[in-house]
Amino acid sequence: MAHKKKRRTPNIQPPVRTEPTLPQGERAAGLPSNVRTATLRAEQRIYSAPLPPPEHLAQYNQVLPGLAERIIAMVEKQSAHRQDIEARVVRSNVRNATIGQYLAFVLGAGTIGGSIWLVSIGRSLEGLGGIVTAIGALLGAFVYGKRSQRAELDQKRRGAGRIE
Repeated sequence: MAHKKKRRTPNIQPPVRTEPTLPQGERAAGLPSNVRTATLRAEQRIYSAPLPPPEHLAQYNQVLPGLAERIIAMVEKQSAHRQDIEARVVRSNVRNATIGQYLAFVLGAGTIGGSIWLVSIGRSLEGLGGIVTAIGALLGAFVYGKRSQRAELDQKRRGAGRIE
């Protein structure tokens, strides 16, 4: 069975400055006269931001004129895309919460209505049990939701004070 070679993705880094090692016109022994020798000094800088620092943007423009503007446009486009996704998620969460509240109301009202009907036909024990169960479930869901909300807010407050 033949082994397939894995594709390697290029490691893209800021432009590299070159410094000639020999004065202009001289050549290294054994090399043709049209070959220029140079020492490459690679600088690696790590930054965490949507855009590289201004000096890197200037270097990108030296390599390919207009490249800095393209990079900025790419970052702006990505930012707009991310904001659009976040807005959709928020709208979807609000819609889901609203639907859940309506369904809980319908289910609770139906259960309580059915329990009242049971009481009216003489099945008072079953009817009262249904009413108590429905009200307990609705109150339990409300209390659980409030506690979860409070815990999430407390966690966010504690996390906001930390700088990592």
